[in-house]
Amino acid sequence: MSGFADDENWFRPMCKHGVADNEGPCEKCKIRGIERHNLKTLPQEFGEILNNRKRHEIRVNDRDFREGDELFLKEWDPKTETYTGRHVLVLVTYITPGGEWDIPSTHCVMSIKIQEWYNNSDI
Repeated sequence: MSGFADDENWFRPMCKHGVADNEGPCEKCKIRGIERHNLKTLPQEFGEILNNRKRHEIRVNDRDFREGDELFLKEWDPKTETYTGRHVLVLVTYITPGGEWDIPSTHCVMSIKIQEWYNNSDI
């Protein structure tokens, strides 16, 4: 069960020190504009993330992803075109931008760390 399920502000972007994004930059880490991105994730990749085998996400960088952002990954079944009810919240710990290491300039590779995971009944 999620540590956020009972917290009415669980959806508010915060830095690692608990300062809400709308309160301005945190004096300790100077992170500005931390965002939580809701993203569809295919079942195979989702399972590998939950098993801690996959610790990165490769995405089109159409959302200005940044270190410190959170990704709320929702398992998506393309066969039924529905969400499965499983979710995982991950922290972006590092970004390799497009244009480096032959990564297309429109994409990025994000190193991720699991923060919380959820089953359908948790949220």
